[in-house]
Amino acid sequence: MLDTMNPTIIFIAITISLVPVMTLYGPEAALIAESFSPRLRYSGASLGYQLASIIAGGPSPFIATALFASYHSSLPIALYMLGCAVIGLIATALMTDLHRQGDFGRIRKGLNGMWAAGGRRRPLAGSCAFVFRLERCSRVPNR
Repeated sequence: MLDTMNPTIIFIAITISLVPVMTLYGPEAALIAESFSPRLRYSGASLGYQLASIIAGGPSPFIATALFASYHSSLPIALYMLGCAVIGLIATALMTDLHRQGDFGRIRKGLNGMWAAGGRRRPLAGSCAFVFRLERCSRVPNR
């Protein structure tokens, strides 16, 4: 559609292509957050997001420009994007699922141990109620 050089068709093509991208942002945030244990979640998600921007997003305009200059067509750019999508799908398929490994069960057991110890090692205020929705969170004494 970009090869038509018609601004209306180009605008429609870009608008339609953004719909799948917008629908991916919600599940992507959950996928990235669940890829790391709660202790490393913010650092891991941030590091992964920033490295992806540098490695994939940074050189992409230069690669697309070089491909267009070499082949005078948008087809090689589309194939490059397809290759990046295939790499992303393979990487997503190879991700580990922390829920199946039981990391969250160990964390919950550790939180139960904190309350059994008489509240000496209190979690941050509201963190357990927000993340785990446990009934015991309201029973933690304020000291």
